[in-house]
This record gives sequence, structure tokens and C-alpha cells, in this order.
Amino acid sequence: MINLLLVEDHDLDREAIRRALHHADLDIALDEATCLDCARRQLGEKRYDCVLSDLTLPDGEGLELLPVASDAAFVVLTGAVDDRRGKEALTHGAQDYLLKDRLDPYWLGRSLNYAIERKRLQVLQREVEHQNRLASLGQLAASVAHEINNPTAFVAANLETIRMALERSCIEPSSFADAAHELITCVEESRHGTERIASIVRQLQSFARGPDEAEPMADVDIADVIDWAVALTKSQLQQVARLHVEVNTGGARFAGRPGRLSQVMTNLLINAADAVASMPSREPRIEVSARTEADEIVVTVDDAGPGLPDTMKEKAMRPFFTTKAPGRGTGLGLSVAHEIVHEHGGTLKLHDSHLGGLCVEVSLPIRKVVAAPTSPPIEAVPSMDSPMTLLLIDDEVGVRRAYTRLLHPHVVHAFTATQALAWVSEPGNAARVDAVICDVMMPDLDGPAVYNIMAREHPRLAARFIFCSGAPMPASGDDVSPLQHRVLLKPISRDALLAAVQRLVATT
Repeated sequence: MINLLLVEDHDLDREAIRRALHHADLDIALDEATCLDCARRQLGEKRYDCVLSDLTLPDGEGLELLPVASDAAFVVLTGAVDDRRGKEALTHGAQDYLLKDRLDPYWLGRSLNYAIERKRLQVLQREVEHQNRLASLGQLAASVAHEINNPTAFVAANLETIRMALERSCIEPSSFADAAHELITCVEESRHGTERIASIVRQLQSFARGPDEAEPMADVDIADVIDWAVALTKSQLQQVARLHVEVNTGGARFAGRPGRLSQVMTNLLINAADAVASMPSREPRIEVSARTEADEIVVTVDDAGPGLPDTMKEKAMRPFFTTKAPGRGTGLGLSVAHEIVHEHGGTLKLHDSHLGGLCVEVSLPIRKVVAAPTSPPIEAVPSMDSPMTLLLIDDEVGVRRAYTRLLHPHVVHAFTATQALAWVSEPGNAARVDAVICDVMMPDLDGPAVYNIMAREHPRLAARFIFCSGAPMPASGDDVSPLQHRVLLKPISRDALLAAVQRLVATT
């Protein structure tokens, strides 16, 4: 049985669709909604296999239901005389579209079955891609460890230098003044080191995004994608080949999903390394180049491996096809890369390389850049003459201690989630709090759960929440989703944290 939600505001159109469904020879359990709000409520209460929605509704566009109907297939209805709007809907995530003036039982039934099957295949494809990413991360663990251990090493060394200088200053106070310049340098180097580690972690989070987590479009420079993929594969590449990278794109940027594009480049570099390793008689070399051609960015990865005969080039795009020895590959690298490139409106082609092996050519269209939201500048923050009272909620004792020291002279009450809820329940405490700084991921109660409890029991504090997290904030319900703009990603500098707090206090 197909659980179907029909979203249509016109009585005659709903009746026509009911008749068509009756004659479509489908086992249908039909629910109906006449507006977006009604449909949202029904989607929140019941699981549907498919949503059949008019594009234009009294309170908005039918495509606004896509985020809340993410588990269901989505077919749009349009009364337009041509299929232009229907095709546009496909680019936004719909599985199919139907023109109302051509609606009949056969095409309606065919469309619903096709949309449900296409949605199922898309879910499977995401799961395959996720498994491929995890397999890649397993292969690249040594490179990731190297990228993190390098800044960790000099941060640890600088901290040791600072500790020794402070110990000397306790015995010889004058020595501190002599070492002050060097200590400031140590602090600045360490700060840059922690920023580098944080950047690596954010890239890993983007790369290893789960199968149900849709990566947003971003402003992409292909040079950054290549740099990240090279950093990830460096350890593996250095063992088998010399790598040459040449990027001549003039800094051209385009709208894309950097985590998924990094997966493409990582897969291609791993394949190139395996190919070169299997051909020891040739000079071990891999070349990566990027250039602009008209309105496209073209990236090529050449290797000095054995190459592929023409009869195998087309088969190489198929899932689970591999020329590697058993246990050496999943056969998913090229097929996943091909699917991701296609998703970006590009092409992936295989040619013979001038190095004697294989050349993989990726072409990506330079589309309109999606501007990322920016935070108000720190200079625009209103000044606060008197110390604020801040409630800091984090399960990590080290974080609580560090931020209590960092935020001095402001008064910081630092607790775990359960301790914080108990503290604000004591008479007078909630009224003293200027802002709540709350971690998102905690073992007993997570940030959204703490927010929901405080919003219910202490409504004044609901407007004074700022979330801090080492990962993007989970979607935990309608009560929390409006606060996405109040999430700060760790590590957070004192200036950035106080700027966010002061903006919040000034507007509440």
C-alpha cells in the first residue's frame, strides 16, 4: 500500500485526482491537505511514501514542503501550459512532475511508482556514498593524523616554553619582562595552530557527513578542494609517486558542495596512487591540473599507471567495477565520483593520459555563487560598561574552567546541564542571567533539550541562548530551528564569543 498525501487547494482538481487515482490500479491510502500549514502538520504526524503537491498554494509554494517531506518521494502538480516549472522543481529535489491538463490514470500511476522508486534509489546512492567516504577515511587515517599532529606538536612545545618561562619568573621576576616578546610569539603561533586543527576537523565533518545529512551549497574555490584532497592523501601518495599540482583558475569561484567535491578528488587521487603502484616499470608520477574553459572549471588527474582499454572505460563508471586485486578496492570510487559530478551539473570522462596511464577529466559549470551568511562585524557591537552575568553550560570541565577564565571580568556561572537547570530554579537566579552559553552535544541532556526546558520554565531565558558546538547544530524540532543563526562553532575566540553575547543582550 502507498501512503499518499495530496496537497491541493482547488476542489475540482482534488476531485479529478481522486478519480484518476481510483482508476490507476494502485493500492492507495490517501490523505489530503489544502494548504502548506495543514500539510506540515500531517507530515509531522505520519510517515508518507509520496507527496503529490500543487506548486502554487494559498500560503506559499508547494516546494516549501521538501525539507519536512525529506523521507518521502515528491511529485509536483503544475497548471502551467508548458513543463518549464515542473523541470525547475526537479532541480530543487522533486522526483517527478505532472501537468494538470494531461492528468490521466496511467500517467499518474506511472509517475507515483517512478517517483517512489527513484527516491529509494537516491537513498541507496547516499548510503553507498557514505560508505565510500568512511572507507576513504579509513585508508587516509595516517594522513589525517599527520595533518593534526603537526600543529599539535608545536602548540604543545609552545605551551611548554610558556610554562618554563612562568616558572623562571617566580624565581627571577625580571626574567618575565625579558621573555615577554617571545611568549607573545608562542601564544600567537599556538592560536594559529588551534585554528588549523579546527579547520581540519570542520573539513572532516563535511567530508564524512552522514547519508541523511544534506550538505548545503557554498562558495567554492576548486584550489581549496584540491588542497584538502592532497592533504588527506599525502601519506599514501608519497609512498608510491611524485605529485605535481598546477591550478590556473584565477581564483574563479562557483556554487558547489565542498565536502562532496573533496570526496571526488580524494577518490581520484587514491585510484591514481593504486594505479601507479601497480606499474613499477614506469616513472611514478601523478599530475593534477585545474583550469577555466569558457564557463567551466576543468580538473584533470593523470597517472602513470597501466591505464584502461577503451572497452573498459565505460564499465569503470559502474558501481563495484574494479581492476584492483581482491581486497584492494570497493569498486565504488569512480561511480560515486561520477554521481557527485553529475549532481553538480558537470561531466566526468576517462581518456588516455600523456603519462601512459589514465586521465580522469572533471568539468564543472561555473554557476552563480551562493553568498554565505555573515555575522555582523565585531566593531558594530554596542559597548557594555558593567560586567555581565553569564550562565555557561558544558559537560566538559576543562571547557568550563577555560571559558570562566577567558571571560573575566564578567561573572560566569559554569555548570553541567542538570546542574544548570537546578541552579536557575533557585529563587532570583534566572533573573540575574544576561545570556546563556550552552554546548549542543552533551551526554545526558543535549543543548536543544536544555533550551526547550528553560523556554518552558523560564521564558525570559529562551531569547538569551547562544549555542556552542564542535559540530553543526542538529535539527531537534520546530522550537529550536529558529536558533540556527545563534550557533558558534568551537573553538571560539573571546572577541567572537563576547561579540555574540553583546549583540544578543542589546536586542533582548
